Amino acid sequence: MRRKTSFIKFIKLWGIVFLLAMAGIIVSLDIVISYRDFNVRAEKMREDYIAHQKDMIRQEVYRVIDMINFARSQSEELTRKKIRGRVYEAYSIAENIYEQNRGTRSRAEIQKMILDALRPVRYENGTGYYFATSLEGIEVLFADKPEMEGMDLLDMRDTKGRYVIRDMIEIAKRRGEGFYEYHWTKPGVQGNDYKKISFIKLFEPYGWFIGTGLYVDDIKELISEHILSTISQIRFGREGYIFVNRFNGDALVSNGRLFSGKKKLWEVFDDDPERVKDVFKMEYDAALKAEGDYIYYSHVKLSNPDEDAPKVSFVCGIPDLQWIIGAGVYLDDVERDIALMQAELNRQIRSKMFSSVLAAMGIAALFLLLFNWLTRRFKNDFNLFVSFFGRAAFSDEPVDLEKVRFIEFERMAKNANKMLQDKIRVQRELLEEREQLFVTIRSIGDGVITTDRSGRVELMNTVAEELTGWKAGEARGRPLTEVFDIINEDTRKVVGNPVGKVLTEGRIVGLANHTVLISRNGTEYNIADSAAPIRDMDGDIRGVVLVFRDVTGKKMMEQKILKSEKLESVGVLAGGIAHDFNNILTGLFGNLEIAKMKIPRDHEAYSYMETANKALERATHLTKQLLTFARGGDPILEAVDLKSVVQTTVNFNLAGSNVKARFNLPDDLWKVKADKGQISQVIANLTINAKEAMPDGGCLYIDAENLREHSESAVRHLKGDFVKLSIRDEGTGIPTKYVKRIFDPYFSTKQTGSGLGLAVVHSIVDKHDGHILVDSRPGVGTTFTIYLSAERHSSDQAPADSPDLADREKTESGRVLVMDDEELVRKVALAMLGACGYSGDVAVDGKEAIEKYADAEKSGRPFDVVIMDLTVPGGIGGKEAIDMLLDIDPGARVIVSSGYSTDPIMANYGDYGFKGRLVKPFLIEDLKRELARVMQEGGSEK
Repeated sequence: MRRKTSFIKFIKLWGIVFLLAMAGIIVSLDIVISYRDFNVRAEKMREDYIAHQKDMIRQEVYRVIDMINFARSQSEELTRKKIRGRVYEAYSIAENIYEQNRGTRSRAEIQKMILDALRPVRYENGTGYYFATSLEGIEVLFADKPEMEGMDLLDMRDTKGRYVIRDMIEIAKRRGEGFYEYHWTKPGVQGNDYKKISFIKLFEPYGWFIGTGLYVDDIKELISEHILSTISQIRFGREGYIFVNRFNGDALVSNGRLFSGKKKLWEVFDDDPERVKDVFKMEYDAALKAEGDYIYYSHVKLSNPDEDAPKVSFVCGIPDLQWIIGAGVYLDDVERDIALMQAELNRQIRSKMFSSVLAAMGIAALFLLLFNWLTRRFKNDFNLFVSFFGRAAFSDEPVDLEKVRFIEFERMAKNANKMLQDKIRVQRELLEEREQLFVTIRSIGDGVITTDRSGRVELMNTVAEELTGWKAGEARGRPLTEVFDIINEDTRKVVGNPVGKVLTEGRIVGLANHTVLISRNGTEYNIADSAAPIRDMDGDIRGVVLVFRDVTGKKMMEQKILKSEKLESVGVLAGGIAHDFNNILTGLFGNLEIAKMKIPRDHEAYSYMETANKALERATHLTKQLLTFARGGDPILEAVDLKSVVQTTVNFNLAGSNVKARFNLPDDLWKVKADKGQISQVIANLTINAKEAMPDGGCLYIDAENLREHSESAVRHLKGDFVKLSIRDEGTGIPTKYVKRIFDPYFSTKQTGSGLGLAVVHSIVDKHDGHILVDSRPGVGTTFTIYLSAERHSSDQAPADSPDLADREKTESGRVLVMDDEELVRKVALAMLGACGYSGDVAVDGKEAIEKYADAEKSGRPFDVVIMDLTVPGGIGGKEAIDMLLDIDPGARVIVSSGYSTDPIMANYGDYGFKGRLVKPFLIEDLKRELARVMQEGGSEK
């Protein structure tokens, strides 16, 4: 008889086997499915990563190409704006010279002054110059080819067969001004087939048209250099950058570095030239395709130059520039993420296996007790678990172990609670990751705003809060247009919302130039950057990220540089005009003084001469202002008694007015290191301005104090001992909108003002290494505060004139040689020498002066003193001739003379071999005194 087996034992045994087998199968299936899912996810990650990276680098390349094409498209427009501005400047110069001299000078003299002012002007590295042509076709000015001046150019054609001058005459007659394109010669370059754009403007007083032009390819070359510099700074992703090479292999930009373009790519990266050549060949083949192409290769990483990694790049060509533009990303970055995922998966599988073993043991034990516990307790515990899993789907409430009656269910409850804890931990990690993202965005130096698909704000960082004036909590959920208020700086019209454009086009959109962000409090910021789509794992757009930065400071710096260039140009012109004017004033002063010596003081013409002399003194004052404003002028520094200069100058300029001066100048006021004449001019200009600001009278307060080791917060950049001088009036004040411009040349709020007074004041103080501040309130008055370096170690007692020198001025005689290129100056100098008791001779330049000096030495009738003009256009001036003269006679007494009173040689004449100086225009007394001093001091040497 077959042995019977206990049903309970049978059920227990096979039940346990079945349960363990099922547990093993389930765990095995779970492991297999987990690894299969992992492999699928990993492969999908690789595909998505590569697809995303390829799309990103293609967009970066296209964006750079768009930037290049846009910059190049602006070259001709930029050229037109520059040359039109230059012609307007030249026209203003010609018009000013004409208006100022038409009543006192001949037509030919004025024309020469205009041409001399325009001829030396160059810009754009010397390729830009001025020309002027009469309406009859006669070339009046051709700065690049002066040999063509005076020629009839009506029949001149360019390389395209166009009659250039005839066309320009037609434009001048019909419209008065306009642009004209043609092909012309280029300074310093062979050939005459360079495209040029010119702008001309009719100058009606003389029937001329004045013009200038620029070569388009010069502007394009400058723009290309700027573009390459910008491209070298572009970064994206972890190690993404843009590279640029020429079709012939020249390296321009690579690895985030800018190259000269004079070396091949494989010469720059010479560790493995053959491999670099192979990569370049792939780049070249891809660049020849109309839409570009991807290439795959290995390359060193920026973060680890010793490591090669697989890389994909998108390459596109710009044939007319012969440029290859590309961007690449490394493909091994995704493998790090996959390795982390695999490590996490292995940990989870081990955890699952451990949990499964525990669960299987618990289930087996539960099964063994099943037959003993078929009571309502089983049902109660079962219901407890059903309730738990129902709650676990919607809450984080764990199983209450105190309510579980069976051990097996208690073990299951613990595991269930462990699963619940794991879920809570994962949720917390996700929240922490989200918070880390928020911290990262808040730490970015640019403003960042993210929106959803409807354009409503989701997130803002700290910089965005500061620039927009909105707190992130206030802005969240609001339309971007309400928070991000942007307008065009030029038109003041609202700029379209970039979010809408990104959502429509699905690509990165850059903000246009001249975009201004208006903050919530009304503050305006110039901003730049872009908006980009935010895509989910499926590549669908779920929102937009807007990144922007404040470029207001950068724009202000560009405007400051432009203003500096304008000041430099005006300074050069001012210096040239003042020099020529001083030569003329020398002749006028000299002839006037000699004429006054020829007639008695009671003669009816004498008073007219005195009046003319005062007018000339005013003209001299104007030229000093121009020379002080001109570039490169150095003050002639000495220890100056500021108290005396201030009192004398203020009292003189207030004489006869209804303004009273109130001085508060201490007796122990330090002397200052200054040019006495220039400082007097500063005080005079400020006094005159104050007097004109108080037409109904008032008080002018002048205060001064010594500052030891100056440390005022307003001008902390000044170091050492200074004297502080304040001049305060009770006038109308300066409107706030004009305060920042009062030191600009030719800016004036007075209809009769020249606009040079305060510009000269600022220039003088600046050249004295001092500082000037202005504080003005309309209706209250204006205060100018000047800081000048103190000269504390100078002698308090000015040296008295030597008795011998005084006697020498009365009795001295001798032979004097005068060298000057101006005939007017030569003639008047001889007359003035005769009036002083000297005999003289003249020379037109340094060469003739040296020859005459040598001949006089040989003949036994040497010259006692030589007076040399500092500069001679087209010839040898005093600066060059002094060394030649001293080679002939080391004891030669030479006085330097110039209309450039602020030239460094005039300030330090002894360092260049001169014995004295005469600043044009000079009086007979100045000439007599300097001759006597030089002859006495150098008497032992002759």
